[in-house]
Amino acid sequence: MSQQPITTDQRLVIMDIVRGFALFGILLVNMPALISTGLLRDLYMVPPQYSGIDAVLRLGLDLFVQGKFYPIFSFLFGWGFYVFMKRAEVKGRSVYFLFTRRLVFLLALGLIHLIVFWTGDILHTYAIGGFFLLLFYKRKTVTLLVWALLFFIALYGLYALEVFFPPPEYQQYVQTRQLIGMEKLDLALKAYQSGSFYEWFQFRYTHEVMPVLRSFIGPLLGVFPLFLLGLYAGRLDYFTDIFRHKRLFHVILAGSACLSLPLLVLLFLVNLELVTIGANIASTRVLLINVSGMTMSFFYISSLVLLCIRQDWEKRLRPLALVGRMALSNYLGQTLITLLLMFTFNLYGKLSLWEGVLLSVLVFIIQVILSHYWLSRYTHGPMEWLWRKWTYVRSS
Repeated sequence: MSQQPITTDQRLVIMDIVRGFALFGILLVNMPALISTGLLRDLYMVPPQYSGIDAVLRLGLDLFVQGKFYPIFSFLFGWGFYVFMKRAEVKGRSVYFLFTRRLVFLLALGLIHLIVFWTGDILHTYAIGGFFLLLFYKRKTVTLLVWALLFFIALYGLYALEVFFPPPEYQQYVQTRQLIGMEKLDLALKAYQSGSFYEWFQFRYTHEVMPVLRSFIGPLLGVFPLFLLGLYAGRLDYFTDIFRHKRLFHVILAGSACLSLPLLVLLFLVNLELVTIGANIASTRVLLINVSGMTMSFFYISSLVLLCIRQDWEKRLRPLALVGRMALSNYLGQTLITLLLMFTFNLYGKLSLWEGVLLSVLVFIIQVILSHYWLSRYTHGPMEWLWRKWTYVRSS
């Protein structure tokens, strides 16, 4: 097959495919918290108990899904930030003003999503991080890498301290948190399964929303260095001419695979408790999931880009692009569709992990169909249209 230079439209399709792929992974990660008490378990360090097929599935998710997709989405946010700012700059618009309006909309939408619907929202974190990202738009390219590295060192340094140098009272702290968490899990099931709307909302606001808002620094620290890397990639035009950078993507693919393999093997052994590292298995597992998530995310990105250079593979993966083109609408839609099913059929807390994964596949298929229907009639997704209208109103 002859290879022709990739057009602007093809490049955007490739990035939409990567974004759609990330959305499916995020749905798989979020589903246990959408259909049951997964978020509270994370907040209070209460490990879930799985057996049989669910135990095997949980291991597979930890190895290849958990922590592997939010880095992709965060990287694309930084890349999209650069593309937006550059286009606005070329058109002579006030770039900082426009992106600030864009962030205000995203923050408001994220807070509504967080408070009213689901406490696993990431949009408010992205919006807050976006305000800081504005400070880096005109910085030197090497500065972006240095700051990204510093943030990574701070993030994984904190994880490593918890694993290898926990304070003397750490075990007691974990046990206390778990005891409190067990009580809250029971309250959550009552509120979600049989409580009134007021009881449900009151429980969420008190025990889920406020703890999430108070601990926003951790998630922000996790995504911001990826914003910087996405901005860096945009600055160097890595995705403008993919053929010209094909060798680079092969290097990233090989390098990320070599880094990921030992991390995944170690995570596999730690999950099965065949190897003990650090003072706490749960903390070690979190560290390995996050570090391998970073390397695997770039393995996934480079793999998809290299696949999409081939026209036959790009055609096969086009359904992902439909979802990715309406990423904001579909991210929110995943919450709405899942909660609608949970409350309509009273399924909250009653589905196994494998049923949750199956539900994720079903929801995503629905989103592919709805996205195809919508985009065959309109240029932008519904939330993307509102976002665009808000951003450009009375701008010049």
